[in-house]
Amino acid sequence: MLDALNFKVEAIITGLLPETTYSVTVAAYTTKGDGARSKAKVVTTSGAVPGKPTMMISTTIGNTALIQWQPPKEMVGEHVGYQLQYKRAEEEAFIIKDFRQTDDHFTVTGLHKGATYIFKLCAKNRAGNGEEYVKEISTPEDIPSSYPQNLSVEGLTATSTKLAWDPPPLAERNGKIVKYVVVFRDINNQHNNTNSTTETHMTIQGLQPDTTYDIRVQAFTSKGGGPISPSIQSRTMSTSMPDLPSVFTKNFGVKAVMKTSVLLTWEVPETYKSQVPLKILYNQQSVEVQGNLKRKLITQLQPDTDYSFVLMSRGNSAGGLQQQVSIRTAPDLLKMKPARLQHDVEEGGKVTISLPRVPAGASIRWFYIVVVPVSPASLRRWENPEDMDVYELLEAGADSSLQRKKRQSQDFMQPYIAAKMDALPEIFTLGDEKKYNGYYNKPLPGQQQYRCFVLADLVDHESVSDLYVIIWTCACTAPFIHFKASFYF
Repeated sequence: MLDALNFKVEAIITGLLPETTYSVTVAAYTTKGDGARSKAKVVTTSGAVPGKPTMMISTTIGNTALIQWQPPKEMVGEHVGYQLQYKRAEEEAFIIKDFRQTDDHFTVTGLHKGATYIFKLCAKNRAGNGEEYVKEISTPEDIPSSYPQNLSVEGLTATSTKLAWDPPPLAERNGKIVKYVVVFRDINNQHNNTNSTTETHMTIQGLQPDTTYDIRVQAFTSKGGGPISPSIQSRTMSTSMPDLPSVFTKNFGVKAVMKTSVLLTWEVPETYKSQVPLKILYNQQSVEVQGNLKRKLITQLQPDTDYSFVLMSRGNSAGGLQQQVSIRTAPDLLKMKPARLQHDVEEGGKVTISLPRVPAGASIRWFYIVVVPVSPASLRRWENPEDMDVYELLEAGADSSLQRKKRQSQDFMQPYIAAKMDALPEIFTLGDEKKYNGYYNKPLPGQQQYRCFVLADLVDHESVSDLYVIIWTCACTAPFIHFKASFYF
């Protein structure tokens, strides 16, 4: 009956000894007596884990903490060591350190001022980790050692400016930020005005129309104020422009940074219907952008150079400065060009190329091998790889097999990523029909010219906020060589 109903019976046996082998059999019984016993199952219980150790924590000069401990009073099994876990309370992942049985102290360095840390310590034996001793400590506060980040203008009227910013970097807040002070003045007046808030945004009211203001912001802990931010400038709207909305762009920022180009993006609210063009100012140059666009690729920049970009509405004849962002272009790392190894296409539409060497110590997250079919349109559009909107190419992502087959015909002349790699090999075969981290290296039809370049995703060590800026560098190209499926390197 039980078999017919497919019942599964479970039971928990308690009161067993640790590290002990038992033989277990099962038998069914009725009022008439026991049934046949099952075949014996041999099981061994695991060993008991250690009890809780004792731990003492004392903070020392120089943002460090000395952790000292003693073994558990009740130690079962063979004591093999300790495990310490610690993290700042706001963080998700613990840092884990393992120690030998003879170790009894450890110094944690690089603690942040004005922060709460959680420490967990356990002893270990052969059976595993024991009970944890958990302790929290708080380091003394100080004034912030950095200024609020990404100060920007999010909206304007003739008499007000809406501002937003991010807190100082977590490691440099040095305590709880209790207030922000916004300092602003008319650029033609040396008198500073101040407003304070506990939020990371503010609207300054009572301004003069058609006037440029210099604006900065400063963060405070209970110990006082930190350094003041670099200034931005914002011009209030002219009273002669009633049709312009108070907010026509927001979130002006950098999407991708390359050696000689930068991709700038922003958002345009649905309520904004104006056809008034926007203007981007940088390094005594200006570029006009249609009012309904949300991105612009700025080209012909210098590698490894600082630039500042300002987005403004051209509708204000006096020049309404809106939002500003500063970046540094990527360094020129890959100076060697990809080179073709064969003069003809191999069987099956393959071409083997040699790839540039990467300088030792370069912090590169991913390499992308990009193929661009040559056509009259592509020759007019892209004189070198940096003229391409690389982020648009990457946004497409790696295609699934179904998507790939569907798009191969319609996208035949579109640039595509043939491979994504965490290390660059000395040689690579284009068209080998393999997948590299989700990107399909499709075969190359004959009687077609191509360009090929390498894209490197660099790790940005200079970022001081939680914004991850993608920085790219491209291998330069040289005149293409003619053959059945010729490549432009």
